[in-house]
Amino acid sequence: MVNVIKKYILWVCFLFAAFVLIAAVRFGLSELFSLSANRTMQDWKLASQSPSINKIESVASQLKSARFFSGNNPVQHENIARLNLIRAALPDVNSDAKKSWLRLGLSEIKTAITLRPVSPYSWTILLLIKRDLGEFDAEFIHALHQATELGPWEPELLAALADVGLSAWTSMPAAEQALIQQVFVRGIERQGNSMKKIAEVHLYECAVHNNHMTGCQ
Repeated sequence: MVNVIKKYILWVCFLFAAFVLIAAVRFGLSELFSLSANRTMQDWKLASQSPSINKIESVASQLKSARFFSGNNPVQHENIARLNLIRAALPDVNSDAKKSWLRLGLSEIKTAITLRPVSPYSWTILLLIKRDLGEFDAEFIHALHQATELGPWEPELLAALADVGLSAWTSMPAAEQALIQQVFVRGIERQGNSMKKIAEVHLYECAVHNNHMTGCQ
């Protein structure tokens, strides 16, 4: 009887160790693919140029593998949403394809937010997608408040929020306009040149479009 119990305990320990090992391997592989994809997308951003379709497909494959190994990880959903946002912004993408990529990104980022509602980056990506879809609705306003409350001093988020805020300026109520003004105040304290460039871009767009573009007043 004692020997049976010992064997049972050994098997339980073996199974537990195997489970932990498999979980660790899956996590490691997921992180490997995810970090590689993130590094590539960051390089695209720093280079300020549109990636080729082949490079985008390569990153999409890496993110698909990362999600396979990590299960329902919010980080992977967020990364896929970010990639779809990049796809939609490619110069040779027609309006229907752009909307399709944005809708796919919207679905992914909503899943990420459901799994991890405290990430200001996820809320900011939701804002960017809603902006590009032209949907300045209650969901957009809610995302704006969440992003500013959860990441009030993050340099990358401040720049994105300022850009989105100026894009949607005339579509926002006064309270949200005041929120964007506060974003600019915080941004100027930390990254004045970056915030100045964002403002100049929107002023230029307004001049080109004869003050009929959102954010022109």
